[in-house]
Amino acid sequence: MPGFKESVWVAPSPTLYFSNIPADALPELEAHVGQLEGFIPPMRRAKGGAIAFADFDSTQKATTAMHSCMGLQVCGSAEGIRISYDKDDSAAKRQEKEKNTAREAANTALSKYHCKICGAFVIKLGKPLEKL
Repeated sequence: MPGFKESVWVAPSPTLYFSNIPADALPELEAHVGQLEGFIPPMRRAKGGAIAFADFDSTQKATTAMHSCMGLQVCGSAEGIRISYDKDDSAAKRQEKEKNTAREAANTALSKYHCKICGAFVIKLGKPLEKL
């Protein structure tokens, strides 16, 4: 059927995917989304311009935001924008990357105080032992 795009089920996530955005409508869409509870600015617009992503602090708040944006017509667009969950869940990936970075930093700091001979953790005193 011409003009019909098959739907694909996407698991709920804290990131929403907007598509079919008219070129001049992003400021209006950002203003609407920016007022929604749990929104984490800024909205990200992909190259090419017809799609954007919005992160929320929870999947529940993203779902509420999705319902509030359904049927939203911006800048007089006849068709309206399409909205769904982000299939790649970029917010979760970013949070996981931040956790891994923090974990690596903690492990690096701990390795400085790890005895390489016996494997025990030691306390750095700041002074050589012979001066105590």
